[in-house]
Amino acid sequence: MNLLNSVKRFFAAGYDAAEDNRHNTRLAYGRRVGKDEDSMVGIYDRDKLRQKCVNLRRNDSLVAGVCERFADNVVGGGIMPQAKTSDSSWNDEAEAFFREWSKVSDLRQRIGMREIQRIVVQNRIIYGDCGFIMTSGGQLQPIESERITTPKELEGKGTIIDGVRIDPKTGITLGYYVFSRDDNGMVDRSSKNYNFIPAKDFIFCAKPNRFDQVRGIPELAPVINSLEYVHDLQKATLEKAKMDAMNAWAVIRETASGPGNFGPRNASTGVDAVSYEFMESGRTHYLRPGEDVKSLASNTPNSTYLPFMEKSIRLIGSALGLPYEFILLDFSTGNYASSRAALLQTYRTFSDWQMWLSNSLLQRVWNWRIAKAVKNKMLPPAPIVNGVSEWYKVEWAFPEFGWVDPQNEAQANLLEYQLCTNTITQMNRKKGRDVEDVMREKGKEFAFAQRIAEEINAENGTNLTWKDLISAQIPGQTSAPVPSKTISQDDSVMDDEKNEDDSI
Repeated sequence: MNLLNSVKRFFAAGYDAAEDNRHNTRLAYGRRVGKDEDSMVGIYDRDKLRQKCVNLRRNDSLVAGVCERFADNVVGGGIMPQAKTSDSSWNDEAEAFFREWSKVSDLRQRIGMREIQRIVVQNRIIYGDCGFIMTSGGQLQPIESERITTPKELEGKGTIIDGVRIDPKTGITLGYYVFSRDDNGMVDRSSKNYNFIPAKDFIFCAKPNRFDQVRGIPELAPVINSLEYVHDLQKATLEKAKMDAMNAWAVIRETASGPGNFGPRNASTGVDAVSYEFMESGRTHYLRPGEDVKSLASNTPNSTYLPFMEKSIRLIGSALGLPYEFILLDFSTGNYASSRAALLQTYRTFSDWQMWLSNSLLQRVWNWRIAKAVKNKMLPPAPIVNGVSEWYKVEWAFPEFGWVDPQNEAQANLLEYQLCTNTITQMNRKKGRDVEDVMREKGKEFAFAQRIAEEINAENGTNLTWKDLISAQIPGQTSAPVPSKTISQDDSVMDDEKNEDDSI
């Protein structure tokens, strides 16, 4: 790196976590000028941010838990497509094809589509972005973030932003420089071991914060320092508590004549010529005249440790959009109102990530793979409406967030439906289901119940209906009382006669 590049990097550091000073508090001049995000975070600082995040992912339980919680709730058992063309039979065939392809979607034959979705979510947290090559054979080749970088021989030749070639006039992405790893797992930018992948053959998954931003930044970047401080404090506290636990008692002597005496016991002398003595539990020991015993009770952690750690984790959670309770999976405190507010905020965060995942990855995968299947006659042509093929019409079934009381939620949905503020379609979509599939399945269950009832009636002479086999009654819930009314004696007699007629 020459002097000019060193100066550029000194003024370009945009994140405290990428600073080299002692306390990470220097605010470079370059932060206060109107630079684009990628100039503020160059190749070297982006690498440093990634490696700090990777280290925390490997060794910090808090970060590992955050990554797993996001993957669990954003992806769940896997986000699957629901084709929405005008032909239901074509929809079923396309969905079945995609489900089978998802099992072998990885070119390396290592993971399926569900695992790909989980890793993409975690890569946004740790690396900031990642990519996939859409191969000619119809499979995806995953590309990790650090493998997308600028070859040294092309530095200064054209508009290339950390491995991404941009049209300088329009800002449109033209392609990506993808390196292979060497035998040591490293990416050597000075080597020729790279390929240029056109943008039309590449899916780039990132969440920019600015319009001009090209490369992604790890979601943990704003809180890396806080996470490292919390990690170091927790580690130091545990080590201090362990050291305190190793020293239980001290013998105090008024004279310097010989060591204290607890009676027969083991003793050893360390390198500092101090006797370390071990007492056995359950014994009574008699001291020499002038000796006393002092307990070395541990004060670690002290009373302020837990509140301080909780406050620190809450601040970290606010940057990630997750409440403290979800980060630590601790739901033992708080009232109903605060718990519900925490759940709603968590739901919004995960819902936003789901929409990002479907737009940046899943929709492009569907468009590419279904179009390729139709072209190769693995699927019939999609329906055409007004001269336009509907092959691209799809929605995605996200996992259900079953955190709130299901019975209260169902009653709230029913009230919203009656007030025309919600629809059955939206209710099912919120649960990651397709309303058409649900209604068809429900209809099949009713028909099946009716057929079983008729068979039982024929065999046993009973008078069952499908309603007797399928009960919508909530366990433990009583039937709603019928509103009472004032009736005359004649009305009562007429009602009794009507009931008799109905029973006949």
